[in-house]
Amino acid sequence: MRSTGRTVFALCLASLIAAVSSARAAEPSRVRLPATQGVATKATVLTPAQRAYIQRDLSPTQRNQLASMAHALARSPSYSAIQAPWTQFIRAAAAAGKPMDVNAIVAWVLQQSFLQTQSELKAYAEKVEYHNKLRNQLRQNLERLRSQRTRTGSTSIQAQQMPAGPSASTAGSPTAPTAAKRAPQRAAGTEEDRLAEQIATVDADLLSAQRDLTAAQQTETRLYNMLSTIMKAMHDAAASTIRNTR
Repeated sequence: MRSTGRTVFALCLASLIAAVSSARAAEPSRVRLPATQGVATKATVLTPAQRAYIQRDLSPTQRNQLASMAHALARSPSYSAIQAPWTQFIRAAAAAGKPMDVNAIVAWVLQQSFLQTQSELKAYAEKVEYHNKLRNQLRQNLERLRSQRTRTGSTSIQAQQMPAGPSASTAGSPTAPTAAKRAPQRAAGTEEDRLAEQIATVDADLLSAQRDLTAAQQTETRLYNMLSTIMKAMHDAAASTIRNTR
């Protein structure tokens, strides 16, 4: 009986790792949207019967408890992050005397953790992309504004060098014409300052989003690397708890 359990575990683990590996290998080499994209449905292979068991035989409270464990794994990919609640969950389920599909429960928890990691990675990647586009647009607007101001300044110099016409005495007045020439320059300068401030803010937001994305990618990688260890620890703990409860 124990040998059969080990065999089932080994087959489940091999299937799980193979599915994750194939999904990762199929990813494009560019900046990854979630590295486990597609893994959410492939990483843990639940049969229709196992899915039915999760939905039919586990109460909403139990599913919420398992979802909390998945959340903890997505934050800290190690068995120690869920050791206490996992043991308590198995002990309570075993004490209830109902049949348990431990393989389905473990697979579901791991699947949910990958789903959450995917969601966070996608959100951070989209945030980086958004701020990149916004920064480029603002910089283009700033360059366009500076270019227009440069052309306007050149035109003003040429106008000053032209011979004075009949209204030269009016043009030489130190009042209205001078103010008219200076007003556009002040407006342009103000707009430049506003754009420069916006670019600085977007740069800071972009840097923060890039850091978040990098941290999420590292967490996803740790979860993948710890997959077999976590899975085995959950199975071993469940078997031990069930034996002690009975």
